[in-house]
Amino acid sequence: VHVTKDVYEALVNKNGKLAAVMNFIRQYETANWSEVSRLMLLSKIDMKDVYNSYVDALVWYRKIYS
Repeated sequence: VHVTKDVYEALVNKNGKLAAVMNFIRQYETANWSEVSRLMLLSKIDMKDVYNSYVDALVWYRKIYS
């Protein structure tokens, strides 16, 4: 799969401008809730936004693979 350099750096090398986003996603997907909470506080992210984004991603996935 072809991805942008920024996405590649975050996925493969765990650095670059999207690395923090990928780290947050990994923590969320592995249910590391204490780290998710810490990152949300540091970045001033609202839980409702995270939840809605996660649900949107699931809906998107189902549309593609249904």
